This record gives sequence, C-alpha cells and structure tokens, in this order.
Amino acid sequence: MSEFKAIGKLLEFQAKRWGGKELVVWGEESFSYAEAEWRVNNVAGGLAKMGVERKTRVGVMLPNCPEWLWVWWAVASLGAVLVPINPAFKADEVRFILDHAGIKLELLDREEIKQLSEVKRVDLEFPAIEEEEVMGILYTSGTTGKPKGVMLPHRSYVVGGESFAMRAQLSDRDRVMVMLPLFHVNAQVYSVMGALSVGATVVIEPTFSASGFWQEIVKQRVTEFNFLGVVANILLKQPEVVAEKRHQVRVAFGAGLTAETIEKFEARFKIPLI
Repeated sequence: MSEFKAIGKLLEFQAKRWGGKELVVWGEESFSYAEAEWRVNNVAGGLAKMGVERKTRVGVMLPNCPEWLWVWWAVASLGAVLVPINPAFKADEVRFILDHAGIKLELLDREEIKQLSEVKRVDLEFPAIEEEEVMGILYTSGTTGKPKGVMLPHRSYVVGGESFAMRAQLSDRDRVMVMLPLFHVNAQVYSVMGALSVGATVVIEPTFSASGFWQEIVKQRVTEFNFLGVVANILLKQPEVVAEKRHQVRVAFGAGLTAETIEKFEARFKIPLI
C-alpha cells in the first residue's frame, strides 16, 4: 500500500518514479506520467485563477477523454471537490445536481480544459490534503427517486485503486482499457486509480464498440479491462473475428454476470474473469 492517501501526492510521486513511461493513451496520442502531471498542474493553475480553492465544488460533464483526468486530478490537487455529471442527463437532471451539490463552477468544454493544460502556470503552492477530506461527490442514477450524492474521500480513491490492483494483480507492465464512462466510480477508482497506483498505462476509449472491440484491444495491446454484464452478452453474440484470438488480455473484471455467461465468456475468449 502507498504511503500517499491523497490523489495529488500519489500523482506527484508516480510522475517522479515513472517519468517518461506512458500513463494515458488516447487513440494515436499518448501522455507520459511526467507530462500528465505537468498538464494537471497547468489546469490547476487555470482553475485557481477562476476562483477554485479548497472545498469548492466543481461540476464536470465531459465524455471520456484525457482532459477528464487532467481536470479531475487538478481539482484533487487544489483540495476542491469533483462532482461528475453524466453527459446524457437531461436539463432538469443536470439542474438538480448543480443545485443539490452546490456547484460553483461547471466544466463541460473539453477544448477549454485542453487549452488550460497547455499553458504553463507558475508553480502553485498546493494545500496539504488530509486523506479523509471529500474528493468527489458521485450521484446515483435515481431509479428509485431523486439521485443521491455519495461523498468519497481521497482515501477511498487511493485505497480502492490499490485494492483493485492487488485483486487483478496489476503491475507496471499492464495496459488497462477504460471503456466505461469516467463519471462512474468503476472507471475512476478501479481502472484509473488502480493503474496509477502501480505505474500501469490507461487506454481511454470514447465508449464501448462491439464491432471494433477486439481490434482495438489488439492494437492497443490491452492486458486488462472492466465491463458490465451486458457487454459480455453483446460480445458473445458477435461473429468470431481473428482479433479475438490474438489479444494479450490476461484478466478482466465484470459485474452483473450469471455463472453461465462467465463460463461461455471464459471458454470462447480465453480470459479469466474476476
């Protein structure tokens, strides 16, 4: 287990340790640990100029992209609070979360964050963050009523990632695909924080694509991915392709699968599920 239980400190430590090693892959682009930290610090400087400070609640409504990580970690480094919002939400649903969470700044322009990440800022004096300070407020889907905000401290993110890394036996040699939405706890804590905790690489996908899934897995040399049960059923219904037999995936984490689906998935794709 890491001695760092605040996200900003963990990123700083890993950037020094892994330097030029790939942390984030996005299509043909890649960002090293050192460059990711540089971009995060630049975004933090930009957010600070906008008035973001400790405990400021920042709403983020973006599709999967590297900028999602830059703004998330920048908010964490400033001691502010991230409130992810599903981009598919309707106006009234977004309005409810903005009001209920007390959001002071809403970020929904990927290009704006990209520009912030490319403008070097003067060195910031980041606050010392306690591990039990709230880092994120993640809202439930609201299937039984109004969505409920779940408050997660820095420690939950870091320890959750470390625990998943141990369960999946992740190492710095792994390449973890993130196809689940980054506004969701699975992608944030298990995939991203799990990879960050061990020096692995995160391969971000815009979304799940059944037709091109195995080709992307092979192209990006993915070794681990997380998914929901419906994804397994969709893949099992797809016609066989050459790529599904050429992958390097050594383990996958699936939620909501029946015993029958697990057996069929492991038999066809030769991937152990946890």
